[in-house]
Amino acid sequence: FAGYAWVSGREQATAAPVPAPRVAAMPTAPTPPANDAPCADDAGWDDPSPPRHVHGDTWYVGTCGITALLVASPEGHVLLDAGTATAAPRVLANLRALGLDPRDVRRILTTHEHLDHAGGLAALQRATGAPVMASAVAARVLRTGQADADDPQHGLFEAMAPVADVREVAPDQPVTVGALRFTPIAMPGHTKGGLGWQWRSCAGTDCLTITCADSCESKWRCQCVASTRPPTAAAV
Repeated sequence: FAGYAWVSGREQATAAPVPAPRVAAMPTAPTPPANDAPCADDAGWDDPSPPRHVHGDTWYVGTCGITALLVASPEGHVLLDAGTATAAPRVLANLRALGLDPRDVRRILTTHEHLDHAGGLAALQRATGAPVMASAVAARVLRTGQADADDPQHGLFEAMAPVADVREVAPDQPVTVGALRFTPIAMPGHTKGGLGWQWRSCAGTDCLTITCADSCESKWRCQCVASTRPPTAAAV
């Protein structure tokens, strides 16, 4: 599947920030485990991985085989994707390893509606209380757990646990949590409801625009692209 990551310079309307009833803890780098070896090239979807720092406020909290990302702020955190149902407890364990309370997650963003990326959403939504943000097509699937009949991979995946709180988001309609701002980008192809997500990550004055582009390469994995300047179309 072909795909692109965009960095847009135009202004967009911003939804009202999510209220923060209490200050959320910020991540602290955990002590690397004694067996902190790189994931094997043939690692499976659910093989555990410790959390790893990406840049600034962005952390990798997924497994060896499937991406899940955390973007942190004092006003609350945002998770991007969930992995499988088996992976959900490992994502939560990675949050706790960073010194975070899962209940400080304010939003869960999704890329696409297959069980390898979304199978753990129901468990993570229950554990955090955060609503799941998805495209209109993906939201229909997540609410029922049943694949869309028009899915290009229909019949290849089992049903998922239905997600209790799913909210629809349109492309270019930012999702905000405090100062965090995530712009969804329509990326249908692997599924009809696929979304990419773009946000700004800063470590002091070192700021990057990160784009997580949905399933745009042969291994069908989320790809993250960091840029210090706004290219018109950076191939992923």
